[in-house]
Amino acid sequence: MPKMLQNIASTLQDMGYIIGRIDNQIGFINATQFADNVTEITVNIQPQPHSMIVRVSARRNNIPMDNDPVFYQDFFNHLSQASFLNTNSIY
Repeated sequence: MPKMLQNIASTLQDMGYIIGRIDNQIGFINATQFADNVTEITVNIQPQPHSMIVRVSARRNNIPMDNDPVFYQDFFNHLSQASFLNTNSIY
């Protein structure tokens, strides 16, 4: 599994999500969190020559969360921390 997919899967699990599906070939992860509300998140990665594009979409109780920047900022903050720790072998 590509390193970024591992980081994303670990981040989602740390945030309380249950991984439903991972596809290594297309860079896809789908996960669900069952808390006060049901939140489903889908993450796609697209490798670039010197970087990686990570796209995230989420739905809470079947309603898209496009207008909730705090949710996405929180996810990317967690992912950034996990990537830093894994890149620098800090566990």
